[in-house]
Amino acid sequence: MKKRKQGIEPSPLAERICICGCENSFQPGRIDQNYFNSRHANHGYNHGKRKLLNPNKPMIQKILGKNDSILRKFYELKPNDDYSFPLGILTAEGFDTRFNLGNVPIEGILFFTSYHFRYTLWKDDNQELTFIKIEKHV
Repeated sequence: MKKRKQGIEPSPLAERICICGCENSFQPGRIDQNYFNSRHANHGYNHGKRKLLNPNKPMIQKILGKNDSILRKFYELKPNDDYSFPLGILTAEGFDTRFNLGNVPIEGILFFTSYHFRYTLWKDDNQELTFIKIEKHV
């Protein structure tokens, strides 16, 4: 057996460098210890960059908000009950059909939802143009 120094227990964990930015090396007491002590952990938390849980979330929310504002714009264009438009016009404004909050079948028709509106896509009889019909959430 190897001789131990008085008062020092060997650790199976390798030495680490504190991630608060001080670059002090230390012997961790636990496998999940990343900081030298609580003072370094507080400094790392308060002065370090916080990572986003989902880095794409702000981008997706921006696209959903833009889609909703485009739907609102076209919904307010026509005061009558026919809120059908060619999809090409909305996509030229920046509408993206790939992003929605979900879909709901209503009377056999599949509606996609946004924050304040729902819409459905359908083709005309010649199958050339795709139309979008917009409804407001009740």
